[in-house]
Amino acid sequence: MQHNDTGSYNIAIGDYALSASNTGSNNIAIGREAMYFQTNINTGNTAVGTQAMAGTAKASNYYNTAIGYQALHSAGNSSYSAGHNTAVGAEALYNNITGNYNTSIGSGACRYVTGSNKTCIGYNSGPASGSDWAKDIEERIFIGGRSKFNNGPAVLEVHNDSGTVRNVRATGRGKGDQTYEIKKTGVVVNGNLFVKGMIFFNDGTDDWSNPGTIKYNGKNDGYGAQAYGREITQNADLIYYSDYAGKVVHQRQDSDRRLKYVGKDNNDGLAKIKQLKVFNYVYKKDTTKTPHVGVIAQDLQKVFPHAVQKGKDGFLTIRMEDMFYAVINAIKELDAKITALQKENQELKQLVKQVQEDNKRLDQRLQKLEAKQK
Repeated sequence: MQHNDTGSYNIAIGDYALSASNTGSNNIAIGREAMYFQTNINTGNTAVGTQAMAGTAKASNYYNTAIGYQALHSAGNSSYSAGHNTAVGAEALYNNITGNYNTSIGSGACRYVTGSNKTCIGYNSGPASGSDWAKDIEERIFIGGRSKFNNGPAVLEVHNDSGTVRNVRATGRGKGDQTYEIKKTGVVVNGNLFVKGMIFFNDGTDDWSNPGTIKYNGKNDGYGAQAYGREITQNADLIYYSDYAGKVVHQRQDSDRRLKYVGKDNNDGLAKIKQLKVFNYVYKKDTTKTPHVGVIAQDLQKVFPHAVQKGKDGFLTIRMEDMFYAVINAIKELDAKITALQKENQELKQLVKQVQEDNKRLDQRLQKLEAKQK
Protein backbone atom coordinates (compact mmCIF):
# COMPACT_ATOMS: atom_id res chain seq x y z
CA MET A 1 0.00 0.00 0.00
CA GLN A 2 2.97 2.29 -0.52
CA HIS A 3 1.09 4.46 -3.07
CA ASN A 4 -2.14 4.78 -1.14
CA ASP A 5 -3.30 8.43 -1.13
CA THR A 6 -6.99 8.65 -0.28
CA GLY A 7 -8.00 5.03 0.00
CA SER A 8 -9.55 3.79 3.22
CA TYR A 9 -10.52 0.61 5.06
CA ASN A 10 -8.05 -1.53 3.09
CA ILE A 11 -6.14 -4.57 4.35
CA ALA A 12 -2.91 -5.64 2.66
CA ILE A 13 -0.77 -8.55 3.85
CA GLY A 14 2.24 -9.74 1.80
CA ASP A 15 5.00 -8.32 -0.39
CA TYR A 16 3.63 -5.65 -2.74
CA ALA A 17 0.04 -6.47 -1.85
CA LEU A 18 -2.15 -3.55 -3.01
CA SER A 19 1.14 -1.83 -3.80
CA ALA A 20 -0.05 0.51 -6.55
CA SER A 21 -3.48 1.34 -5.15
CA ASN A 22 -3.94 5.03 -4.46
CA THR A 23 -7.69 5.63 -4.08
CA GLY A 24 -9.25 2.22 -3.51
CA SER A 25 -11.32 1.43 -0.44
CA ASN A 26 -12.69 -1.60 1.42
CA ASN A 27 -10.28 -4.00 -0.31
CA ILE A 28 -8.55 -7.05 1.18
CA ALA A 29 -5.33 -8.27 -0.44
CA ILE A 30 -3.48 -11.20 1.12
CA GLY A 31 -0.47 -12.72 -0.61
CA ARG A 32 2.54 -11.63 -2.61
CA GLU A 33 1.52 -9.06 -5.26
CA ALA A 34 -2.17 -9.61 -4.56
CA MET A 35 -4.00 -6.73 -6.33
CA TYR A 36 -0.52 -5.44 -7.13
CA PHE A 37 -1.31 -3.18 -10.11
CA GLN A 38 -4.83 -2.12 -9.15
CA THR A 39 -4.25 1.62 -9.28
CA ASN A 40 -7.62 3.30 -9.62
CA ILE A 41 -10.84 3.39 -7.60
CA ASN A 42 -11.14 -0.27 -6.61
CA THR A 43 -13.88 -1.01 -4.12
CA GLY A 44 -14.93 -4.02 -2.10
CA ASN A 45 -12.51 -6.54 -3.63
CA THR A 46 -11.03 -9.56 -1.85
CA ALA A 47 -7.88 -11.17 -3.26
CA VAL A 48 -6.16 -14.05 -1.47
CA GLY A 49 -3.15 -15.74 -3.06
CA THR A 50 0.02 -14.87 -4.92
CA GLN A 51 -0.80 -12.42 -7.73
CA ALA A 52 -4.49 -12.92 -7.13
CA MET A 53 -6.31 -10.17 -9.04
CA ALA A 54 -2.94 -8.63 -9.84
CA GLY A 55 -3.98 -6.60 -12.89
CA THR A 56 -1.62 -4.55 -15.07
CA ALA A 57 -3.33 -1.23 -15.76
CA LYS A 58 -5.74 1.36 -14.45
CA ALA A 59 -9.35 0.28 -13.90
CA SER A 60 -12.12 0.57 -11.37
CA ASN A 61 -12.78 -3.01 -10.29
CA TYR A 62 -15.45 -3.61 -7.72
CA TYR A 63 -16.83 -6.36 -5.51
CA ASN A 64 -14.67 -9.16 -6.92
CA THR A 65 -13.47 -12.18 -4.94
CA ALA A 66 -10.31 -13.98 -6.05
CA ILE A 67 -8.91 -16.87 -4.00
CA GLY A 68 -5.95 -18.84 -5.32
CA TYR A 69 -2.70 -18.39 -7.19
CA GLN A 70 -3.26 -15.85 -10.01
CA ALA A 71 -7.03 -16.14 -9.62
CA LEU A 72 -8.77 -13.38 -11.61
CA HIS A 73 -5.23 -12.39 -12.54
CA SER A 74 -5.99 -10.04 -15.45
CA ALA A 75 -8.82 -7.99 -13.98
CA GLY A 76 -8.21 -4.35 -14.84
CA ASN A 77 -6.05 -4.82 -17.92
CA SER A 78 -7.90 -1.99 -19.67
CA SER A 79 -9.65 1.26 -19.00
CA TYR A 80 -12.85 -0.65 -18.26
CA SER A 81 -13.79 -2.28 -15.00
CA ALA A 82 -14.67 -5.81 -13.94
CA GLY A 83 -17.12 -6.44 -11.16
CA HIS A 84 -19.03 -9.01 -9.13
CA ASN A 85 -16.77 -11.88 -10.21
CA THR A 86 -15.88 -14.83 -7.98
CA ALA A 87 -12.81 -16.93 -8.76
CA VAL A 88 -11.81 -19.78 -6.46
CA GLY A 89 -8.85 -21.88 -7.58
CA ALA A 90 -5.45 -21.40 -9.15
CA GLU A 91 -5.73 -19.35 -12.36
CA ALA A 92 -9.52 -19.40 -12.19
CA LEU A 93 -10.91 -16.64 -14.44
CA TYR A 94 -7.29 -15.92 -15.32
CA ASN A 95 -7.98 -14.03 -18.55
CA ASN A 96 -11.05 -12.13 -17.48
CA ILE A 97 -10.40 -8.42 -18.02
CA THR A 98 -13.73 -6.63 -18.12
CA GLY A 99 -16.31 -9.39 -17.64
CA ASN A 100 -18.90 -9.16 -14.89
CA TYR A 101 -20.97 -11.61 -12.84
CA ASN A 102 -18.77 -14.63 -13.53
CA THR A 103 -18.32 -17.47 -11.04
CA SER A 104 -15.54 -20.03 -11.30
CA ILE A 105 -14.69 -22.82 -8.87
CA GLY A 106 -11.73 -25.07 -9.56
CA SER A 107 -8.20 -24.78 -10.81
CA GLY A 108 -8.28 -23.18 -14.26
CA ALA A 109 -12.07 -22.88 -14.19
CA CYS A 110 -13.33 -20.24 -16.68
CA ARG A 111 -9.67 -19.63 -17.55
CA TYR A 112 -10.46 -18.22 -21.01
CA VAL A 113 -13.67 -16.37 -20.18
CA THR A 114 -13.52 -12.68 -21.10
CA GLY A 115 -17.26 -12.06 -21.24
CA SER A 116 -19.91 -12.01 -18.53
CA ASN A 117 -22.46 -14.22 -16.76
CA LYS A 118 -20.49 -17.47 -16.92
CA THR A 119 -20.35 -20.18 -14.27
CA CYS A 120 -17.60 -22.82 -14.40
CA ILE A 121 -17.33 -25.63 -11.86
CA GLY A 122 -14.50 -28.15 -12.05
CA TYR A 123 -10.86 -28.37 -13.08
CA ASN A 124 -10.28 -26.52 -16.37
CA SER A 125 -14.02 -26.32 -16.95
CA GLY A 126 -15.37 -23.71 -19.33
CA PRO A 127 -15.27 -22.64 -22.98
CA ALA A 128 -12.18 -22.71 -25.16
CA SER A 129 -9.97 -19.69 -25.76
CA GLY A 130 -11.44 -17.21 -28.23
CA SER A 131 -14.76 -19.04 -28.58
CA ASP A 132 -18.03 -17.12 -28.81
CA TRP A 133 -19.14 -18.71 -25.56
CA ALA A 134 -16.09 -17.25 -23.80
CA LYS A 135 -16.65 -13.73 -25.12
CA ASP A 136 -20.42 -13.17 -25.07
CA ILE A 137 -22.61 -11.95 -22.20
CA GLU A 138 -25.17 -14.77 -22.26
CA GLU A 139 -25.72 -16.90 -19.17
CA ARG A 140 -23.83 -20.16 -19.54
CA ILE A 141 -22.97 -22.86 -17.01
CA PHE A 142 -20.17 -25.40 -17.46
CA ILE A 143 -19.92 -28.25 -14.96
CA GLY A 144 -17.03 -30.70 -15.11
CA GLY A 145 -13.90 -30.64 -17.21
CA ARG A 146 -13.75 -31.28 -20.94
CA SER A 147 -15.96 -34.24 -21.79
CA LYS A 148 -14.26 -37.54 -22.63
CA PHE A 149 -17.39 -38.51 -24.59
CA ASN A 150 -17.33 -36.03 -27.45
CA ASN A 151 -14.74 -33.35 -26.62
CA GLY A 152 -17.43 -30.93 -25.45
CA PRO A 153 -16.50 -27.89 -23.32
CA ALA A 154 -17.80 -29.64 -20.19
CA VAL A 155 -19.65 -32.74 -19.08
CA LEU A 156 -22.77 -30.62 -18.53
CA GLU A 157 -23.62 -27.30 -20.18
CA VAL A 158 -26.59 -25.03 -19.54
CA HIS A 159 -27.14 -22.19 -22.01
CA ASN A 160 -29.59 -19.35 -21.41
CA ASP A 161 -29.13 -17.72 -24.78
CA SER A 162 -31.09 -15.03 -26.61
CA GLY A 163 -30.22 -16.56 -29.97
CA THR A 164 -28.88 -19.92 -31.08
CA VAL A 165 -26.23 -22.09 -29.50
CA ARG A 166 -24.29 -23.54 -32.42
CA ASN A 167 -21.70 -26.22 -33.00
CA VAL A 168 -22.83 -28.59 -30.28
CA ARG A 169 -21.16 -31.90 -31.04
CA ALA A 170 -22.84 -35.24 -30.51
CA THR A 171 -21.33 -38.65 -31.12
CA GLY A 172 -23.03 -41.99 -31.62
CA ARG A 173 -25.83 -41.07 -34.03
CA GLY A 174 -25.88 -41.17 -37.78
CA LYS A 175 -22.67 -41.35 -39.75
CA GLY A 176 -19.90 -39.82 -37.69
CA ASP A 177 -20.22 -36.80 -35.46
CA GLN A 178 -23.17 -34.53 -36.09
CA THR A 179 -23.37 -30.77 -35.44
CA TYR A 180 -26.49 -29.53 -33.69
CA GLU A 181 -28.02 -26.17 -32.87
CA ILE A 182 -29.85 -25.41 -29.63
CA LYS A 183 -32.46 -22.71 -29.96
CA LYS A 184 -32.21 -20.24 -27.08
CA THR A 185 -32.20 -21.94 -23.66
CA GLY A 186 -30.89 -25.50 -23.68
CA VAL A 187 -29.08 -28.16 -21.67
CA VAL A 188 -26.29 -30.23 -23.21
CA VAL A 189 -25.10 -33.47 -21.62
CA ASN A 190 -21.83 -34.50 -23.23
CA GLY A 191 -22.21 -38.15 -22.29
CA ASN A 192 -24.82 -40.72 -21.36
CA LEU A 193 -27.81 -39.73 -19.23
CA PHE A 194 -29.47 -42.13 -16.81
CA VAL A 195 -32.72 -41.07 -15.15
CA LYS A 196 -34.02 -42.99 -12.15
CA GLY A 197 -37.47 -41.74 -11.25
CA MET A 198 -40.33 -39.78 -12.74
CA ILE A 199 -39.92 -37.32 -15.59
CA PHE A 200 -42.09 -34.20 -15.72
CA PHE A 201 -42.32 -32.01 -18.78
CA ASN A 202 -44.06 -28.76 -19.65
CA ASP A 203 -43.93 -27.04 -23.02
CA GLY A 204 -45.21 -23.72 -21.74
CA THR A 205 -48.66 -24.10 -23.29
CA ASP A 206 -50.32 -26.75 -21.13
CA ASP A 207 -50.51 -27.67 -17.49
CA TRP A 208 -47.82 -29.88 -16.05
CA SER A 209 -48.28 -33.43 -17.24
CA ASN A 210 -49.25 -36.26 -14.95
CA PRO A 211 -46.50 -38.18 -13.13
CA GLY A 212 -44.53 -40.16 -15.65
CA THR A 213 -46.10 -38.41 -18.65
CA ILE A 214 -44.00 -36.80 -21.33
CA LYS A 215 -45.24 -34.44 -24.01
CA TYR A 216 -42.82 -34.18 -26.89
CA ASN A 217 -43.47 -31.31 -29.29
CA GLY A 218 -42.04 -31.18 -32.78
CA LYS A 219 -38.63 -29.59 -33.04
CA ASN A 220 -35.69 -30.11 -35.30
CA ASP A 221 -33.79 -33.18 -34.16
CA GLY A 222 -30.46 -32.06 -35.58
CA TYR A 223 -30.66 -33.76 -38.95
CA GLY A 224 -32.62 -30.98 -40.68
CA ALA A 225 -35.94 -32.85 -40.64
CA GLN A 226 -38.95 -31.62 -38.73
CA ALA A 227 -39.76 -33.98 -35.85
CA TYR A 228 -43.47 -34.02 -35.16
CA GLY A 229 -44.30 -35.19 -31.66
CA ARG A 230 -47.42 -36.18 -29.79
CA GLU A 231 -48.61 -36.56 -26.26
CA ILE A 232 -47.65 -39.75 -24.47
CA THR A 233 -50.27 -40.54 -21.85
CA GLN A 234 -49.02 -43.82 -20.43
CA ASN A 235 -47.20 -43.90 -17.09
CA ALA A 236 -43.80 -44.04 -18.68
CA ASP A 237 -40.50 -44.34 -16.83
CA LEU A 238 -38.48 -43.20 -19.82
CA ILE A 239 -39.27 -42.22 -23.39
CA TYR A 240 -36.70 -41.34 -25.98
CA TYR A 241 -36.99 -40.34 -29.62
CA SER A 242 -34.51 -40.97 -32.37
CA ASP A 243 -36.13 -40.46 -35.73
CA TYR A 244 -37.48 -37.62 -37.82
CA ALA A 245 -41.12 -38.01 -36.79
CA GLY A 246 -40.68 -38.11 -33.03
CA LYS A 247 -41.48 -41.83 -33.06
CA VAL A 248 -40.97 -43.62 -29.78
CA VAL A 249 -38.22 -46.15 -30.32
CA HIS A 250 -37.91 -47.23 -26.72
CA GLN A 251 -40.61 -47.10 -24.11
CA ARG A 252 -41.25 -48.66 -20.71
CA GLN A 253 -44.69 -48.31 -19.19
CA ASP A 254 -46.50 -49.52 -16.10
CA SER A 255 -48.67 -52.55 -16.79
CA ASP A 256 -49.64 -53.80 -13.34
CA ARG A 257 -53.27 -54.96 -13.21
CA ARG A 258 -53.69 -53.06 -9.96
CA LEU A 259 -53.25 -49.81 -11.87
CA LYS A 260 -55.87 -50.54 -14.52
CA TYR A 261 -59.61 -50.71 -15.10
CA VAL A 262 -59.60 -53.79 -17.34
CA GLY A 263 -62.34 -53.90 -19.99
CA LYS A 264 -63.35 -56.44 -22.62
CA ASP A 265 -60.91 -58.51 -24.66
CA ASN A 266 -59.52 -56.81 -27.74
CA ASN A 267 -60.07 -59.11 -30.69
CA ASP A 268 -58.52 -57.03 -33.46
CA GLY A 269 -56.33 -59.40 -35.40
CA LEU A 270 -55.56 -60.94 -38.75
CA ALA A 271 -58.49 -59.40 -40.62
CA LYS A 272 -57.28 -55.88 -39.80
CA ILE A 273 -53.59 -56.62 -40.21
CA LYS A 274 -54.29 -57.88 -43.74
CA GLN A 275 -55.75 -54.48 -44.64
CA LEU A 276 -52.56 -52.58 -43.82
CA LYS A 277 -50.08 -51.58 -46.49
CA VAL A 278 -46.39 -51.17 -45.68
CA PHE A 279 -44.28 -48.68 -47.63
CA ASN A 280 -40.66 -47.66 -48.05
CA TYR A 281 -40.28 -43.89 -47.66
CA VAL A 282 -38.05 -40.94 -46.74
CA TYR A 283 -39.01 -37.72 -44.99
CA LYS A 284 -39.24 -34.68 -47.26
CA LYS A 285 -37.13 -32.50 -44.96
CA ASP A 286 -34.48 -35.16 -44.39
CA THR A 287 -31.46 -33.94 -46.33
CA THR A 288 -29.71 -37.30 -45.82
CA LYS A 289 -32.65 -39.19 -47.37
CA THR A 290 -32.45 -41.94 -44.79
CA PRO A 291 -34.79 -44.81 -45.81
CA HIS A 292 -37.63 -45.87 -43.51
CA VAL A 293 -40.29 -48.57 -43.52
CA GLY A 294 -43.78 -48.13 -42.12
CA VAL A 295 -47.45 -47.38 -42.62
CA ILE A 296 -49.15 -44.13 -43.64
CA ALA A 297 -51.26 -42.48 -40.95
CA GLN A 298 -54.19 -41.84 -43.31
CA ASP A 299 -54.29 -45.55 -44.25
CA LEU A 300 -53.92 -46.69 -40.66
CA GLN A 301 -56.76 -44.40 -39.58
CA LYS A 302 -59.21 -46.36 -41.73
CA VAL A 303 -58.32 -49.62 -39.99
CA PHE A 304 -57.32 -48.49 -36.48
CA PRO A 305 -59.00 -45.09 -35.99
CA HIS A 306 -57.94 -44.81 -32.34
CA ALA A 307 -54.29 -45.26 -33.29
CA VAL A 308 -54.14 -41.95 -35.16
CA GLN A 309 -54.20 -38.47 -33.64
CA LYS A 310 -53.84 -35.00 -35.09
CA GLY A 311 -51.15 -32.83 -33.51
CA LYS A 312 -51.37 -29.10 -32.87
CA ASP A 313 -49.39 -28.58 -36.05
CA GLY A 314 -52.10 -30.35 -38.06
CA PHE A 315 -50.03 -33.42 -38.93
CA LEU A 316 -51.21 -36.93 -38.11
CA THR A 317 -49.27 -39.07 -35.66
CA ILE A 318 -49.63 -42.74 -34.86
CA ARG A 319 -49.19 -45.06 -31.92
CA MET A 320 -47.80 -48.50 -32.58
CA GLU A 321 -49.53 -50.50 -29.84
CA ASP A 322 -52.80 -50.98 -31.77
CA MET A 323 -50.93 -52.72 -34.58
CA PHE A 324 -48.59 -54.53 -32.20
CA TYR A 325 -51.33 -56.21 -30.18
CA ALA A 326 -53.37 -56.89 -33.31
CA VAL A 327 -50.32 -58.75 -34.62
CA ILE A 328 -50.29 -60.80 -31.40
CA ASN A 329 -53.96 -61.68 -31.93
CA ALA A 330 -53.23 -62.44 -35.58
CA ILE A 331 -50.44 -64.80 -34.57
CA LYS A 332 -52.86 -66.54 -32.21
CA GLU A 333 -55.41 -66.85 -35.02
CA LEU A 334 -52.81 -68.27 -37.38
CA ASP A 335 -51.62 -70.64 -34.67
CA ALA A 336 -55.18 -71.88 -34.15
CA LYS A 337 -55.58 -72.39 -37.89
CA ILE A 338 -52.26 -74.19 -38.13
CA THR A 339 -53.18 -76.39 -35.17
CA ALA A 340 -56.53 -77.22 -36.80
CA LEU A 341 -54.81 -77.98 -40.11
CA GLN A 342 -52.26 -80.16 -38.35
CA LYS A 343 -55.08 -82.08 -36.65
CA GLU A 344 -56.96 -82.42 -39.93
CA ASN A 345 -53.77 -83.51 -41.66
CA GLN A 346 -53.16 -86.14 -38.98
CA GLU A 347 -56.72 -87.42 -39.34
CA LEU A 348 -56.31 -87.58 -43.11
CA LYS A 349 -53.06 -89.49 -42.68
CA GLN A 350 -54.85 -92.01 -40.47
CA LEU A 351 -57.65 -92.28 -43.02
CA VAL A 352 -55.17 -92.80 -45.86
CA LYS A 353 -53.39 -95.44 -43.79
CA GLN A 354 -56.68 -97.20 -43.12
CA VAL A 355 -57.62 -97.08 -46.81
CA GLN A 356 -54.20 -98.45 -47.74
CA GLU A 357 -54.62 -101.32 -45.27
CA ASP A 358 -58.14 -102.05 -46.58
CA ASN A 359 -56.83 -102.00 -50.15
CA LYS A 360 -54.06 -104.40 -49.16
CA ARG A 361 -56.56 -106.85 -47.65
CA LEU A 362 -58.82 -106.59 -50.69
CA ASP A 363 -55.86 -107.21 -52.97
CA GLN A 364 -54.94 -110.33 -50.97
CA ARG A 365 -58.51 -111.67 -51.21
CA LEU A 366 -58.58 -110.97 -54.93
CA GLN A 367 -55.35 -112.90 -55.42
CA LYS A 368 -56.80 -115.90 -53.54
CA LEU A 369 -59.96 -115.90 -55.68
CA GLU A 370 -57.93 -115.76 -58.88
CA ALA A 371 -55.81 -118.70 -57.66
CA LYS A 372 -58.90 -120.89 -57.06
CA GLN A 373 -60.26 -120.24 -60.54
CA LYS A 374 -57.09 -121.56 -62.07
